Amino acid sequence: MQRQLIESPDVEVIQGGTILFNTLVNAEGDAISYNEENGIFTINQTGYYLVNWWVAADGATTNAGTNYSLNVNGT
Repeated sequence: MQRQLIESPDVEVIQGGTILFNTLVNAEGDAISYNEENGIFTINQTGYYLVNWWVAADGATTNAGTNYSLNVNGT
């Protein structure tokens, strides 16, 4: 499954908030699901999975930097 956030003027990611992905790029099978209300991906089948993620942030704000984290099972 591949999802992404296509930013628009009304999308704001607040400090400490969850990024909610608003665009489904592809979904093959039902091994992974995504809850659009809380931003949680769920792996529904036992197996080995490769998780890739990246961030592209616009540096035009007055913010000195941007930090993101990936939580697995709440850790």
